[in-house]
Amino acid sequence: MRMSRLFSALGLVLAFSCKAREPIQTRTADKKTLSKSQGPSPQVHLRLGFLNLGGLNRRHPGAMERQLQSFGLDSPHAFQVYCAQLARDAGANWVRMPLFYINGQLRGNPEAGLDMGFEVMVTLDPRPQWTGDIEKLTQVLVPYLEAHPELLLWQLGNEPDLALRGMEPNAVQYVDFFVQTSGLIRKHRPEATLVLAGISNQYDSKSDNLVFYRDVLKGLKKRKADFDVFDFHLWKGADEAHLVQEALSTYQNLLKETGFREKEIWVTEIGTHSGSPHGHPAQSEEDQASFLREALSLLMEGGVSRICLGKLIEEYGFAGNPGGYFDHTGLVYDGLGQEAAEGIPAGTPKQAYWVLQEFLPTPL
Repeated sequence: MRMSRLFSALGLVLAFSCKAREPIQTRTADKKTLSKSQGPSPQVHLRLGFLNLGGLNRRHPGAMERQLQSFGLDSPHAFQVYCAQLARDAGANWVRMPLFYINGQLRGNPEAGLDMGFEVMVTLDPRPQWTGDIEKLTQVLVPYLEAHPELLLWQLGNEPDLALRGMEPNAVQYVDFFVQTSGLIRKHRPEATLVLAGISNQYDSKSDNLVFYRDVLKGLKKRKADFDVFDFHLWKGADEAHLVQEALSTYQNLLKETGFREKEIWVTEIGTHSGSPHGHPAQSEEDQASFLREALSLLMEGGVSRICLGKLIEEYGFAGNPGGYFDHTGLVYDGLGQEAAEGIPAGTPKQAYWVLQEFLPTPL
């Protein structure tokens, strides 16, 4: 089994090094095994996507170069093309891509996802988050909207319950940001779908992040601001997929309580790890695949029609922490973590990678 994985992954890397547009070779044995699972026959048309098209670590010296070298690729663009093919072959048809606002400028390239054939949700993410400079942000956002009329899914912020924790009155700051930017998008792209910043659900869904979002929703209602979609994130242990039901019920009740009863709910980050990241218990590939299968099934049963998997490829050195959590949550190995000692090369899909195909409307 280990040798078949090794040769398959080497084939992936060689194929992309020589000719990036060739289709990825699948691991037939693993795919056949997983096809016998208890994955559902979808009752709704589930749209599956990924957060970004791979994650290169540009913040820490030498990290990006190590990642590219591990995959045998020579540029960030080649890496993005490689990841796009992996995402398509997994069954993804959309991506969530960030557009940062830093020091008076928009930074990011969400339109690259369009160029590669995906529907794109832009996550507008100001840094520092939602504290001043909103007027300047709106000044640079207008030209961007005019230049990219094809971008019609807009998420305003990311996990403000974490970013603004301890900053009073934090909910008011996020509401100010949402009201100003959503009004601008509605004016220039009235057909756009507006997605509320995703709520972090690493913690108990009854804790202070829920209080934060209750204040946000009340603030939006008071200011007559509207949105189309509520989003929550779920990073849990392999034996906690059942908490999807609790989270979904909690947020449905929160929306009803605050006067947003009819809003759709999406999940744009969800996952668990394999291996042994720092501070987390060891989990197998099978554990990761089982979590994903159960969580996706429960979300579909709850009526969620659009889900974005948190990580396609392991993100080496995320937040300056090699061997940390997000070094292990991807569905494809990057060849730089614990797997290197086991001889598993970059580009090797984990078992969870194939689970997505169980949820497609028709077989690949």
